[in-house]
Amino acid sequence: GLRTGYEEMDKVLCGLRGGQLITIAARTSVGKTTLAMNLAEYLVMAEEVPVVFFSLEMQTDELNTRMLSSYIGVNMQSFINHDYDEQQRLAIINQAAKAIPTLNAAPLTINSRTDRAEARRLVKNKGVKAVIVDYLQLVKPSGRGGNRVQDVGEISRGLKRMALELDVPVIALAQLNRQVENE
Repeated sequence: GLRTGYEEMDKVLCGLRGGQLITIAARTSVGKTTLAMNLAEYLVMAEEVPVVFFSLEMQTDELNTRMLSSYIGVNMQSFINHDYDEQQRLAIINQAAKAIPTLNAAPLTINSRTDRAEARRLVKNKGVKAVIVDYLQLVKPSGRGGNRVQDVGEISRGLKRMALELDVPVIALAQLNRQVENE
């Protein structure tokens, strides 16, 4: 399978393989999107594997900023808040200027709509080898919509069908309910 850049994850998953649906679930604000962006960055930069990142939560500019700050090794909060002195600022601008053409050339597509037809088109036309969906609960179910548990089940089945049909790994992020902590 495709390597993730995380040795322990690769051992557990035996790499990312076509047809797999991998769900990364955690509470809100613990870094699911950051982990997914790091996976995408590793796949497109180190492995040169085309990836589509379907983001229903964040805008493309925000995801690009996250990837740029990660790629040049600058803390994202500091990067966004300009929390550095003039000398650091000039060094960061210089690093970013060198990194942007490389990142622009990377085989990463960020898309704000998640549908199998779009994924199929990207696999066929751009050779996409991995799909990331951020995040599961924001995908609209195709049916009339039942209760939330049924909807999430239907969405998960649809993502698994997409993974099998396109023969690519699909990584779906999911937000856990805080109520599980109270039980």
